[in-house]
Amino acid sequence: MIREQAALRIDSWLFRARFYKSRSIAATAVSGGHVHLNGSRVKTSRGVSAGDELTISHPLGRYRIRVAAIPVRRGPPGETAGIYEIVEFEPAAHREAGRTDATAAPRKRPDKRGRRRLRELKGRR
Repeated sequence: MIREQAALRIDSWLFRARFYKSRSIAATAVSGGHVHLNGSRVKTSRGVSAGDELTISHPLGRYRIRVAAIPVRRGPPGETAGIYEIVEFEPAAHREAGRTDATAAPRKRPDKRGRRRLRELKGRR
């Protein structure tokens, strides 16, 4: 549900738009400089209104979105469809590349069960 409201706190809007799992995580992202409003860094109490442009550096990638409406509550994901429109999206580089490199995953010593399996594979008892 969307209501006609002048503005809403940026951390609350990000939480309601489902960019972050909690409002406190959204507030940490805003105060950490991962969210910019109309090209400038803002504080968590700054109000967001329809027509504003947000740049969000998220673990999934970098979003540039335009705020279309102010949500009443944090509802199901279907309700967030009309809240914003994505202007640009750049996926994170480490997500695209994947972890195909053998050095990406650290090797650890086998535990007792793993040692037993290795001995069985080698034909030892």
